Amino acid sequence: MRKALIQTTAYWEMRHIDPADEAAWAAVISASVTTRQYIRDTSTGIAKQRAVTLIGAWNHALDKGYGSGRPRRDLSVDEDKYNAWKQAYDSETYALTSVALIHRWDIDGKPGGDDDSPALRQPTLATRTRRSTRSCAGTRAQVTSRTRKPRREWGSTT
Repeated sequence: MRKALIQTTAYWEMRHIDPADEAAWAAVISASVTTRQYIRDTSTGIAKQRAVTLIGAWNHALDKGYGSGRPRRDLSVDEDKYNAWKQAYDSETYALTSVALIHRWDIDGKPGGDDDSPALRQPTLATRTRRSTRSCAGTRAQVTSRTRKPRREWGSTT
């Protein structure tokens, strides 16, 4: 996944954090500490992600083998929702990693999510088609060949 896609998504949301967001975050934390309940699903962290989205994306990533080393979380358990939410609130690394997983989850149609999004076409490596004209037994025939665009090395001028 392109770094720019992850950064654009996260930093777009980060630029829209305002005092109302911070007040909602404080209310969620306070309610969890006092009542041990997750009161509502507000967006949080650098990328303003909701617990439902985080859990759906991470569970999907674990199922597909995109991620590992994390337990599956249950959307019906308040503690799991709060823990996912709090992790995004506390850790920018977790929040930014989650952005990529949310994009992958969205491509696959958000299985287990809170809406019925259709799955998108799976991304593939782009190839360029180069057409050349070659002479063939006195006639001119067009030949199409698929070539990969060569990678440019960092600092090269070509």
